[in-house]
Amino acid sequence: MLPRRPVTRQPFPPGSQLRHALTTLLYRTLGVVLAPRFRRTVHLADLATARILILKPCCLGDVIFATPLLRELRRSLPDAYLAVAVGAHARPGLAGHPAVDELIDTGPVGSGRLRPRAFLALARYLRARRFDVCFVLERSALLAMLPWLAGIPIRIGIDSGGRGFSLTVAVSARPARPESELYLDLLRVLGGRPQSGALEYHPSAAASQRIERLVNERIGARPFVILHCAGGVNPGMALVRKRWPAEHFARLASRVLAAGAAVVLVGAREDRPAAERVRADLAALGDGMTTAGVIDLVGVLDLDELAALARRAVVYVGNDSGPSHLVEAAGARVVMLFGPSDPIVYGPRGRNAVAVTAGLWCSPCFVEGRVAPCANVLCMPSITVERVWQEIAPLLQAAGVPS
Repeated sequence: MLPRRPVTRQPFPPGSQLRHALTTLLYRTLGVVLAPRFRRTVHLADLATARILILKPCCLGDVIFATPLLRELRRSLPDAYLAVAVGAHARPGLAGHPAVDELIDTGPVGSGRLRPRAFLALARYLRARRFDVCFVLERSALLAMLPWLAGIPIRIGIDSGGRGFSLTVAVSARPARPESELYLDLLRVLGGRPQSGALEYHPSAAASQRIERLVNERIGARPFVILHCAGGVNPGMALVRKRWPAEHFARLASRVLAAGAAVVLVGAREDRPAAERVRADLAALGDGMTTAGVIDLVGVLDLDELAALARRAVVYVGNDSGPSHLVEAAGARVVMLFGPSDPIVYGPRGRNAVAVTAGLWCSPCFVEGRVAPCANVLCMPSITVERVWQEIAPLLQAAGVPS
């Protein structure tokens, strides 16, 4: 007989727990001792004509969560200069953003392991640019110190367990709240009043034109559903347990096809193995019509084109990943699947998007940047195809597809 509560989340290894405890103690001590030396009151009016840097190296989804802050900073400070320091992986999320005057490449800084030479080189470069203010959208003590080393006098950011000891103005990361709202709190603490927390991404006109041609050539007039079956891998972390099983995607695709809509598979080139597993599982279902109507665009679209395509789809179904957040920000209808991560913090914010979880006791297990060991990853497999179908069936019906 199976136990009533299957073994899933495990305790961290003793060595990991000890390192975490010592690190926490260190940063809390630094916060108590050093923070009072740096803290001072800053008002929004002090930034009216400032040269402002927003530091957010990684990752794509988090950069999308920063778009409400960028928009509201521009609205509140129309005469300020706004530059965003961002890594190459997340840069597409801000390409062409109307609030941003400049994008600065952070290189490897903030994306994976620390590289001291690159870190110090970036500090020297930022010092030469003579910024007046830096908003630090990170919980890292090192990244919070970067603008201090760069000689930026006003540093506004997140204090997570004392890691923001070098900040001029700090907002606590607790209690947990939507990441986009946490970023907006950095404006509120200065006296700003954001008008909207909506995520924002605008596909370029060129991408929209390319997608118009692609739809005419590959999809036609049929309603279609986009499936993104990968995600969970970025320069800072690989967490493939965030993925819904390939066989679940295949069974969902089968139901979409049987209803009369097309299925479009999307993803980056490196997502090809995940997409192939979905196609293989779909073929294995044994239905002669199963593979008809599947359009494979994995490795074909860039993120700008994906956003433009998703806005034309009946619905986009994907895991908690950067592309999923980007297409939500573009205004697409989205069903986003969650297991290890907290949908309250990282979930969709728009009225056209919904987060689906299995509601297991052990979720979320990704908390404060740490992922608990797991004996049996049940959170994503436990999201049933029927549960996801309940979300997309009404949208198919509204698009004229009998379901």
